[in-house]
Order: sequence, then C-alpha cells, then structure tokens
Amino acid sequence: MNRIVLLAVTLLLGVAGRAQAQSTDVLYLKNGSVIRGQILEFVAGGTVRIETADGSVFVFEADQVEKMTKSTNGGTLRQSGGKSVNGFRVIAGTGIMANDYGDCILSEADIALGGRMAGGHLFVGGGVGINSYLYSDDITDNENNLIAFGVVRYNVLSRLASPFVEARPGYASGDLEGFYFGADVGCFFRLGRRLGLAASMCFVSQTFEDDYGYFVFSETTNSVGFKVGLEF
Repeated sequence: MNRIVLLAVTLLLGVAGRAQAQSTDVLYLKNGSVIRGQILEFVAGGTVRIETADGSVFVFEADQVEKMTKSTNGGTLRQSGGKSVNGFRVIAGTGIMANDYGDCILSEADIALGGRMAGGHLFVGGGVGINSYLYSDDITDNENNLIAFGVVRYNVLSRLASPFVEARPGYASGDLEGFYFGADVGCFFRLGRRLGLAASMCFVSQTFEDDYGYFVFSETTNSVGFKVGLEF
C-alpha cells in the first residue's frame, strides 16, 4: 500500500513539473528492466502506461513496478545494464505435428538469428532448420529435409506475457524439395533480461514434386501441431 501511494505521489509531482522542464520518467521493474519515457496514466493498484521516446506505448501492472523516478536524460525501453530490448536475438524452437498423410507425423527443429526492433515488438531475421516426416508403418522410410527460411515475429503486447504471431517462408531441400511455409500463433513469456519462452500452435506447408518415372506431379502436404521455443 505504501508503495502504491509513493508511486501516485511521484507521478503527480512529475506531471506538475513536465511543462517546466524536459525530464524523463523512469520505471524500475522487479524483473530488472528499466523503462524511460513519459508516463501517460497511473491507476493506483492497477496499471502504469508509459510512452517511450520512439512513440511506443507500454502498459505494466502496478505490482510489477519496483520504483519510479525522474531523469533529465531521455531514452527508450531498456534492460538493466543499459542494454536495449531492441537488438540482436537468437530464437530456437522444436515442434511435433500431425500430417495430412494420416499415418505420418512431422518433427521439426529450427534456429533463427535476427534483430528486435520497434520497442521489442518486432523480430525480423532468417534461419535454418531440419524436419522429418516419420511414418508409423515403416520407420526406415522417413523423409528428411533441410530448411532455409526468413522469419517475422510480432509480439502484440509489451508485457511479461504477450500473444504473438510468426511467419516463416522459405525453401526445403532433401527428400521433399520445394517451397516451405511455417506459421505460429502463441504466447511469449519473458523470463529474464534477455531470456524468453514461447509456446504456440504451428502450421507447416511444403510443396514438392513426386517423380513416378513416367510422369511427375506437384503435391502439397500440410501439418498442424504444437511448438515450444526459447529466445536469448
């Protein structure tokens, strides 16, 4: 209760002085993050809404806030130690999916390198992965592929837990060579200053050619399942 009162008083003082000096509100979160910007709204026992210098707006629960101060230095959303949530990241994931062949499941693992931008909302990069189509009636007849892809992931919210969407267009080479497309819809959980966990429903589509000797035709196979991954 005392902390909530302290936050409210600090906010009122900040609003009163904003017109007289170009200062920056600084939120120190319990997870170690430091957010710099201008506080737009504070609801005692509810949420704090802050706008950073790049125009991004972030909302945090009041019980996520350790303390709040003011600074004469501007800035954007930062982690403790001065590291921005924007910047280089690695995303690795693995999934298992049911395939429309009926007697087959798809196992897939991938890793992507890229950068976070737009206040940490957007990840853009590229990666590689491997997948295997596993047949229940003959485990020696598995079809394996190497995948190269681009990736775009968007975190909807600026909170410790946020829904996200992801798209991975690319190309597969191996037993099923051709166009590859993957898509995920799930939730991202921030576990630390740089570490995060993602859990999602995933979809994979691959187009390839079947060669029967006397004719060749194009075929598409689709898979739906579950995927987990780490960001660091």
